[in-house]
Amino acid sequence: MPANQTRGTPGLLLVLFACALLLAAGDGWKLRRESRGQSATLGLTGLGDTRLYTSPSENDFLTPVLFFSQAPQGLFRIGVHPVHRDDASMFRVETDQTGRHIVYTDAGPKPDLHGAATPRWYLKAGQDLYVEFGARKQETAFPAAARE
Repeated sequence: MPANQTRGTPGLLLVLFACALLLAAGDGWKLRRESRGQSATLGLTGLGDTRLYTSPSENDFLTPVLFFSQAPQGLFRIGVHPVHRDDASMFRVETDQTGRHIVYTDAGPKPDLHGAATPRWYLKAGQDLYVEFGARKQETAFPAAARE
């Protein structure tokens, strides 16, 4: 009988180390995939957006100022003051034609009685504040008949 016998201890330790390394790499991959999914979900809402809309002039009620793929003809500013909407409930549509602002819509317009609701478009003006844009000009003065 030879004095030195071959033992499997070094090989067994190497296999256990490789298995532990594979498990750790698998857990790291899973965590990375889950965190990437969460950031993509947060990126689809108004949370964390720092590109705020400030009115370039008082004329944005009379000329179209918001252009993007779903409104190539341009949209007009609707309200004078920003409206309160939760950042988490606003959904990102795309960036405007200039690339300076992100266009949002609310969580999902409910259809009217005829089943056709027009979407509402917004630009972020502050935390939980949005400026609404629409397809038509707003009247700046009352008609003569209404003043009398």
